[in-house]
Amino acid sequence: MKSIANILTDGLFENDGLYNVVKEPSGLIRGIPTLVIGWEKTRVLYPEASIIEWKIDDDTYWTWGNRERREVQERDLVRFRKIAFGRMISSLKYVFLNVFTATDTTIGSFMKSLSDKRKKTIYIFNNMVYIYYEGNPNIIGVSLYDVEYAGMDIKKFFRFMYSGPNNMFIKEEIPYKLRNELKNRVYVIPYICSE
Repeated sequence: MKSIANILTDGLFENDGLYNVVKEPSGLIRGIPTLVIGWEKTRVLYPEASIIEWKIDDDTYWTWGNRERREVQERDLVRFRKIAFGRMISSLKYVFLNVFTATDTTIGSFMKSLSDKRKKTIYIFNNMVYIYYEGNPNIIGVSLYDVEYAGMDIKKFFRFMYSGPNNMFIKEEIPYKLRNELKNRVYVIPYICSE
């Protein structure tokens, strides 16, 4: 899974796979938000940090450690997760391919892209196919109901998708908590699950 944020902590942190959890700043991934856990660590690494303000700069936040103020830490973790998801989602663009209104050229181009050599991550959920092309901020969504209604054989469509040399399908069950948190933005799951 791709990391949506960094967690910088000396203590234990329950990671659901969405965070890059490190003890030292050298392990941070640039370009994603960072949460520093513990006032002592924050003060040493970021002397400009304020004990009153949890935001250090546009990409860096801090919160108390478990033993300092656990209830504040739990609240800040929820806020930070929303910020991290918001940033990730705003960096992506969802494009719905309507098979009824798309031109033949657009559909042909889409079908050709399914079998090309680019790395793709594909997620199927509630009769929708979501495709993330590595290195491209667009996620394409196609309704299987529409594909079937338009007269295409669904089994043939699946065989075509599976024939792509670099098509990776998300086969494991996505945790309910993550799907619930994303609500109507499950289209970002292929991005999160891409390597």
